[in-house]
Amino acid sequence: MSYYKVNVIGCVIAEMILGEPLFLGDSALDQLVEIIKIMGTPTQTQILQMNPNSEEFRLPQIKAQAWSKVN
Repeated sequence: MSYYKVNVIGCVIAEMILGEPLFLGDSALDQLVEIIKIMGTPTQTQILQMNPNSEEFRLPQIKAQAWSKVN
């Protein structure tokens, strides 16, 4: 099982326990931006691992936050 699938499973379990989304967004793109703000911008290789059919696109280059700074 890949790191990304484990991460998704962890997020789903956390959302079930909390009763609310971890990364609230108005759309899929908005939700992706919220995830990038915490996790940092994925590389093209990581994007292709998550979705081999994805086309190349540009994302804002944001560094991941330290876990101690995440609320």
